[in-house]
Amino acid sequence: MTAKRLLAFVAAVVLIVGAVLVRSALNDSWSSSGGSASGKYTIICSTEFADLCNALNTSKYTVIIKPAGTTLDDLAKIGATMPDAWLTLDPFPAMLDNLRSNASLDPSILKSTALATTGQRIAVITGKSKDLTTLCGATSIAACLPTAEGQPWSAADAATVKPGLANPLAEASGLLAFGDMVAGYQKSTAINPNPFDDAFTSWVHAAKSGLIQDPDPLNTLIIRPSAVNVAFTNEAELSTITETAQQAKFTTLSPDPSFAMTVVLATFSNRGGSPQTTLTKSLLQAGWAAPTPGAASLDPGTFNALRQLWKG
Repeated sequence: MTAKRLLAFVAAVVLIVGAVLVRSALNDSWSSSGGSASGKYTIICSTEFADLCNALNTSKYTVIIKPAGTTLDDLAKIGATMPDAWLTLDPFPAMLDNLRSNASLDPSILKSTALATTGQRIAVITGKSKDLTTLCGATSIAACLPTAEGQPWSAADAATVKPGLANPLAEASGLLAFGDMVAGYQKSTAINPNPFDDAFTSWVHAAKSGLIQDPDPLNTLIIRPSAVNVAFTNEAELSTITETAQQAKFTTLSPDPSFAMTVVLATFSNRGGSPQTTLTKSLLQAGWAAPTPGAASLDPGTFNALRQLWKG
């Protein structure tokens, strides 16, 4: 080998070794920073979990608070930039990949992990639970609300029923509440969101036009019952109401049949630094329960159809 060729060979080896060292350094930075080489792990959090996510270490995490419906629509678009993770309610991550599949796009979720669960409830201003039960008769309380809205509590009380829920198009909790309403109407959680039935269509229209869409219906019931006096809520949220004066303002009923609310952390990459452990601990401290091992996820196609039903 000539001296010229030898020098060229040595230079090539130096370049290769240098590239390997640079890649190794980037990988070390990627791993130790909990995300990209820029140093932060990006997590989108549904608005229901704003407080939990805002408590994360800002030196490690970039937190984006956004309604689940907005995130769903954004990430379903062609060319969407994916975060590192998304904290929301089941089945929203599966709904995303369902939409992407329908649009002939590749799936985006690498893993979806259930962190905590709770049951849904319906809060009613104190003294009116019996009246509402009587008004609904044999109909599920959740399914009864579209027809009960605007009706007097009873012959002895001309004040009217004013039910509220979070916006089903925007909020994950709102869509789950609407799911309860449809399950109550059809008397089963194995629901058909498109039964092509005039009575069902009229009932959905009554729900959309009559129910008050409120981002925090339970809080509104507590502080302004003249605006909302029946509110969709959940057991975890109820556990945070610790003041006796506030607890005295409502009682709760079951929306049976009902869908469980399960918090899931969907990850879009294998990058290190996931806040899963921290978020799980915070959820359990906030009144959520550990998820049931092996519990099935809610059907994403059904809930995408429910969302379109409310939208349409």
